[in-house]
Amino acid sequence: MSLNVRTEPWIRSLIGLSTNIEDHNFAQAGRKLMTRLWPLLEDTPNRGANHWIYHEDQMLFVGVENFAAPPLNSELKSYELILRRYAKLVHVGSYEQLQDAHRTVERGIEKMGL
Repeated sequence: MSLNVRTEPWIRSLIGLSTNIEDHNFAQAGRKLMTRLWPLLEDTPNRGANHWIYHEDQMLFVGVENFAAPPLNSELKSYELILRRYAKLVHVGSYEQLQDAHRTVERGIEKMGL
């Protein structure tokens, strides 16, 4: 896993779900959200790639790039993401390994003084 800091703008319109993380277990919380998310997206056009957005206040948003607004009466939330500077780590592996990936991001950001 390699952490990269990017400075070119990254803009995406996402739809998904969010939760607050109380025990710092982003992998478990994210997995629960993803399990809820995919059935809700069944009839919603999207790119299919998962995006997990970690916030400083221990909030996690998981979603996908959408091609349409969330269906009415859905628990899906719209999320406009504009990043001017960000750390990027592509994780390929199991949900169980996400805790390690998250720690890699945190250590990398701290080491870079960001």
